Amino acid sequence: METNNNKRYWQIFVGVLIVAIIVLVSAFRSFNQEIDSLAAVGARGDANASTAAAADAELAVRDQFPGSIVFVSSVKTPTGGWVVITDDANAVIGSGYFEATQITGTIDLLTPTFEGQNYFAGLYHDNGDRVFTLVADEKWLNSAGQPIIAFFRATRDLPEDKG
Repeated sequence: METNNNKRYWQIFVGVLIVAIIVLVSAFRSFNQEIDSLAAVGARGDANASTAAAADAELAVRDQFPGSIVFVSSVKTPTGGWVVITDDANAVIGSGYFEATQITGTIDLLTPTFEGQNYFAGLYHDNGDRVFTLVADEKWLNSAGQPIIAFFRATRDLPEDKG
């Protein structure tokens, strides 16, 4: 009887150990994907803003409240272009066209942002039709050949902007 109990305890122990290993591997992969995403974005300029730039284009988005609108802090393009918002699964949740002379603005989202989630704003050339499509409109690249992407987080815990 005691041998069966010992055997059962070992089975439970091994099962728990396997589950723990799976959880750790999954967490490690998620962490590496987030690090890779942040490396593509570049270093964050301050605690609440992310800026990405090329010689002729620039994009900045600050952390913001969750909701159905994204506020673009700064966008600069010589010819105008698209700012496209994606979630951390790389699904497009909104896009907005910005004229070359427009430096700030908002983007209405198809899907709202949620508290604590990470999001990305990417800058795309317009192919001339003023309709955004992932296939036809190319990503704007910086001097290193990387896409211009700004990282932001949806959070209710934002510092108060004064001045």
